[in-house]
Amino acid sequence: DFAPVRAVLGKADASEPAILAAIELLERCGAKQAIEERIGKLCDAAEAALKDSALMPLGAGRLSELARMFAYRER
Repeated sequence: DFAPVRAVLGKADASEPAILAAIELLERCGAKQAIEERIGKLCDAAEAALKDSALMPLGAGRLSELARMFAYRER
């Protein structure tokens, strides 16, 4: 049952315990891992595209760094 997720989805005023319950459920069902794997694949594809681009190496490097920073940020 995904009630813990529905209880916090779209609710800016959700309580900390309710949020933690939703996070726990998402981790238990494998959703978090699946999303993290997808993010990794997308970042790898973006890096490959940057390597083959006409951008200057410094610009491509900075874009790659920003992509990884946003993709793998911690709360």
